[in-house]
Amino acid sequence: MSINSKMEDYMVETLVKVRTASGSDRREWTPSRPIKVSVFKINEQRQTLSLKYSESTHTGLTRCKYIKANTNRLKNTKTGALYNILSAANDGRMTNLLLASVETDV
Repeated sequence: MSINSKMEDYMVETLVKVRTASGSDRREWTPSRPIKVSVFKINEQRQTLSLKYSESTHTGLTRCKYIKANTNRLKNTKTGALYNILSAANDGRMTNLLLASVETDV
């Protein structure tokens, strides 16, 4: 099967600072725009020296070039699954993402 057939709808969320009523700053995830991403589980038996690869639980491929690590995250529109973006390499035709699954929505 091709990667295009496994693409699902995800919402890109961006981390922004919001000033509360008391005057303190709070970080909050706000939805920015929908994209299509193919997400696959990483083979955990593979041994690598890369810390980012070791921390990641999934890998993803997308055509969007504006995604950045540590400032964006992905939310599946159907299941609600959240993934933090640890690395975004947009060298080629598609952007390669290293993702870490988020257990709680904070």
